[in-house]
Amino acid sequence: MLISDERRLDDFLGFARYTIPKQSVYGIHSGYRMLLEDRPEKLKRRLPYEVDDADSTMHLTASWVFSGSTMIDLHDDIEDAIEMETNEIREAIANWTGVSTGNGNPRSRLGTPTQPIRNHVEDYASGKNYQVAHQEDIHEGKQDLERLVRLFLRVLGTEDRPHRACPHDVAEAMLHVAQSSRNYDFITVRDISYGLSNLPTKRLLPELPPTATKLLKTLLDADDPMGRSEIIDTADISESSYDRYINELAAWDIIEPREIEGHRRWEAHLEPWWTPQSDRDEPYADPDPDTGILYAEFPRDVASAVMCHLITHYDLPRP
Repeated sequence: MLISDERRLDDFLGFARYTIPKQSVYGIHSGYRMLLEDRPEKLKRRLPYEVDDADSTMHLTASWVFSGSTMIDLHDDIEDAIEMETNEIREAIANWTGVSTGNGNPRSRLGTPTQPIRNHVEDYASGKNYQVAHQEDIHEGKQDLERLVRLFLRVLGTEDRPHRACPHDVAEAMLHVAQSSRNYDFITVRDISYGLSNLPTKRLLPELPPTATKLLKTLLDADDPMGRSEIIDTADISESSYDRYINELAAWDIIEPREIEGHRRWEAHLEPWWTPQSDRDEPYADPDPDTGILYAEFPRDVASAVMCHLITHYDLPRP
């Protein structure tokens, strides 16, 4: 049932992701209280601790056993879910700074959640001979760091954690960006989009159904716009899946149609043309009334998720 019910599967993996890492200890100390606790009343009761360099690993306080006839098929998904949370914990720890609660008791506070992404982009860009533009600096018209970070958040974030992206995914995407051979070359949205397109399918736009993501990645990997039959064959999806998800992706404006020699072709753009950060005032491709939301069920299926995603990731365009 879990494998065939996407919502129940997400709930199950969410339980594994958030519950298991919390149940950890280091000696007599709670791992959660050592690393993540920020409530003053709890921090007051936290015992002093020292970390032994020869033994710096925490241990789980419980052994989890998941049983079921098809549970072995979920082994990798469960491991990936736990790894995703531990990566976010490492990211959070790396950005904590000590502050005072006002009564002499120490507590910890998270730094800017997106700072690790900014650091990764700047470090990797510099290593590949790119410059990085910043808002309101002298490089007017360049695609600034804030815009690049928002692209990472949009593609890697989720509805419940829109302002977080796994730093390992960011680093892996940056590794795929080609080395610049020019002096004073600025890294762009196109460079970041290429790096993101090389990530495994399940790590792109995790809010989308897997089949829709396969369709999107097929277009991202393509050198030229693709037609219906070519997309179906390359993505290895059914015709019915294509017919449904091509419209859903078009509703997000992350894919757009082109008319080539009388035939419709599709191309993908991870950053929609209408985002406030974009300098475009019209679609990348050819506007076509037939590529909108065609059927009555699509406003119900698509509009709510799209609006939630946009509200959490962007300042919406003003009318």
